[in-house]
Amino acid sequence: MRAAEIAEPKLDEATAGAIRDALAAARTGRIDEACSIAERALSSGGEPVALNALLGMLPCRAGEFETGIGHLRPAHAARPSDPSIALNLISALIETGEHGEALAVATPELAQRDTSLRIGRARGFAAQMCGDLAGAAGAFGQVVGAAPGDRRRRDNLA
Repeated sequence: MRAAEIAEPKLDEATAGAIRDALAAARTGRIDEACSIAERALSSGGEPVALNALLGMLPCRAGEFETGIGHLRPAHAARPSDPSIALNLISALIETGEHGEALAVATPELAQRDTSLRIGRARGFAAQMCGDLAGAAGAFGQVVGAAPGDRRRRDNLA
């Protein structure tokens, strides 16, 4: 993968400032205020991928997965190779029982590029929940191959 493929576009100052302010509000538990800051920036023409990713992540952290998914889907569609956006979307989809869509987002290629192995683990779980035991075994096998000490995935694989 080339660096240009993984580099995020430079944010304009207004978007960057809104993200800083929203994250500061979120760190102190003011999720609604954080979302309002990000929504205002988005409606004012701020960078849509970054702001939708933020507007997806914040509600998910508060347990409002459907709201988060509504923002994470367009962010992922615009930047499908971004592992952070993908993982947030996959996690939210799993939380809402949308295992098939989670599996579709957690592609083998994306799982392979994710050095944290979280996408691979989520892919295995989603495949298992969809009844795709071969897909689950493949995903868990990839994780165990990269992290032999992952006892839980070895157990899933067995």
